[in-house]
Amino acid sequence: MWFTLAAAQGDKNAPDERGVKLFGTSKYTALEQRDRVAALMTPAQIAEAERLACEWKPRLLLEIRPRKK
Repeated sequence: MWFTLAAAQGDKNAPDERGVKLFGTSKYTALEQRDRVAALMTPAQIAEAERLACEWKPRLLLEIRPRKK
């Protein structure tokens, strides 16, 4: 689900070499990661991930409002 969402948002470039070394991140794009994970999943799990990706909506975690006088 998360890799599908990342790819849909434009995360299609491989990470910078330094980032991979410094932070231990993957050298694969979100699209490549999604395909690698999907190869380990059952058809039902893939369908569920796709459903969750379609239904996902961002939500506000914190809202800062001015104080009332």
